[in-house]
Amino acid sequence: MSINKPKLIILLDVADELIKSVQMPLYSAKHSKKTFTNHQLFKLLIIKAYERKDYRRFVEGLEVSIIPEYIGMNRIPHFTTLQKFAQRQNIQKLEKLLAQFVHLAPKKMKNGGLDASFFKLSRASEHYEKRIGLPYKKKSSLKANFFFDLENMLILAVKMRKKSRHDMHDMKTLWNKIKTFDFKKLFADKAYDGNWLHGLIFESGRKSMIHMKCEDIPGWRTKGEYRKKAKRLCKNKNKGKRSLVETVISILKRIYGSMLRARDLTNQKIELLFRIICCNCERIVNINKNIFLQIFLFLVFLLNLKKN
Repeated sequence: MSINKPKLIILLDVADELIKSVQMPLYSAKHSKKTFTNHQLFKLLIIKAYERKDYRRFVEGLEVSIIPEYIGMNRIPHFTTLQKFAQRQNIQKLEKLLAQFVHLAPKKMKNGGLDASFFKLSRASEHYEKRIGLPYKKKSSLKANFFFDLENMLILAVKMRKKSRHDMHDMKTLWNKIKTFDFKKLFADKAYDGNWLHGLIFESGRKSMIHMKCEDIPGWRTKGEYRKKAKRLCKNKNKGKRSLVETVISILKRIYGSMLRARDLTNQKIELLFRIICCNCERIVNINKNIFLQIFLFLVFLLNLKKN
C-alpha cells in the first residue's frame, strides 16, 4: 500500500478485494444493457456513503472527479441508475458480504462484542414541533443490533428492525450469523445478560464476558446455571474491552451520519448496510496505513542507529 495514494483510491482498492472475495457477477442479467458493471456501481455506492451525499449531489460531484476514470467508466451514470441498483440489492447477500471482512482484516479476531443502537428516520425539528404545539410522539427509528470484531474494530454482522424491542429479541437470529466466527470471548453490556445466551456461548467453547446484572449478589444466589458459571469464571474482567463497541458505533454515526434518508424500510436497511461496509473499508485502510508507517519509522530508526 502506497502512503502517497489518495485515501479514496485506496478505499476503492479495498472494495475491489471485497468484491472479488464474494465473486460478484459483472452484470445482473444476461440481456442487461451492459453500460455499467455491478462492480462499478457497487464501488460508487461505497464512495457515496463515504461522502455523505444524496444521489443527485453525488453524481454531480462525479463530473469533476477522477473516480469514474479510475474504475473504468466511459460516462457518468444518471442518479436514478444508482438508485435502482441500490434498490435491487439483496439484504441477505449484503450481510454475508460483511462477514467477508474477517478475511480482509490484518489482525486475527480474538474478542467479539455486542451492542445495539438507533438510527433516526425523521428530519423533523423538535424545536419547531414544540413551538407549533404538536403533541409529543415517539420518533420512528431503525434499531440495529451489531456484532463487532474488537481487535480490528470492524462490524461483521447486524440484525435490523423497525420497532423498538429489547436487545435480546434479536439475539437468536444474530447468534446464527456469528456462531461460525472464530473468537474466544464475547463482550456485551447488561442488556444481554440472559441465561440462555450465556449457555450458547459456553456450549460453543467460548467465554461469556457479558456484564452481569446485580454484580454484588453472590454466585450461590444468582439465578440460572450458566449465569452462575459466568459469574464464577469470568467475574466481569477486562471491562474496558466493551468500551471499544461504543467507539465503533460513535465512528459510524459521527462520520457517516445517524439519520437515514431512505423512506422505505428495505431501502433504509440497504442504506445502513452500505454505510457499515464503507466504515469497515475505511477502517482497514487506516489499520494498514498505520502498520506501514510503523514499519517505515522502524526502518528509519535502524538506519539512524547504523549511521551513529
